[in-house]
Amino acid sequence: MIYDATDIPFRAAIFEVSIENFNPTGFKEHTEASYVPFWLSRQQKRIYLRLFVFIKHVLQWGFLEPIIIWGNIEKQTMRIHPGVNRFILNSVLKDLPHLTKRHKPLKGWVIDWTCVHRNEYKYIFDDIKPIPRDPDGNLNMTWKVDYRTTVNPIVQSVDTFEDQYEFSPFGEYYLGTIESEQLKKEWIYKQEAHRGFGCYFNGKKIYNIGRNNPKQYEINRVAGIYQLFLKHFFDINEDHFTIKYYEAI
Repeated sequence: MIYDATDIPFRAAIFEVSIENFNPTGFKEHTEASYVPFWLSRQQKRIYLRLFVFIKHVLQWGFLEPIIIWGNIEKQTMRIHPGVNRFILNSVLKDLPHLTKRHKPLKGWVIDWTCVHRNEYKYIFDDIKPIPRDPDGNLNMTWKVDYRTTVNPIVQSVDTFEDQYEFSPFGEYYLGTIESEQLKKEWIYKQEAHRGFGCYFNGKKIYNIGRNNPKQYEINRVAGIYQLFLKHFFDINEDHFTIKYYEAI
């Protein structure tokens, strides 16, 4: 390897964008039905956090953290991490402006190692602007690095990704830090006082969320899970939903 002092691999463009009209092509986690069983399987042991704590916090305070959009302007590609669930919940809440009109709207932060200036994205996003800096024009941002045991689906070997870590800006609000004993008690009460719902995909039962003779639904998008949780545990009238991503069985 040759040392190259002209290369700056540790520098990236980071800026804020509006996602009000953001609808990227190929966003399968949001648009494809096949992600429903995957999402349910991954979240089964953390429904309390992923649905109840998350939704209640957003309904009370709005979206306090941006979604992170990892872009590559050279390849014309992007991916969200973290923030996919925030994006999906936000898409559902657009039908409920009476609940969110006073709240801070969901924003996006684009991070691109191949971009020099935010204007390169002006034809992709609306309301592009720099992240707020101090009076001297500087900003110190804390980042975190997560190591997750990942299995390559082709070779079925953890060793393949032994040295892979995931980077993201360090946010102040995480599900594990905003939950409380009071929320746990409220969730217990919600399950006792509300009728839960059962999740089906392609005619196959996945599992129930809640109790009291849960009503069963065929779900065709992850957004449908959020819609049903709002309907069953937050008493949201389903007539508000422009499109229902579920069907009663």
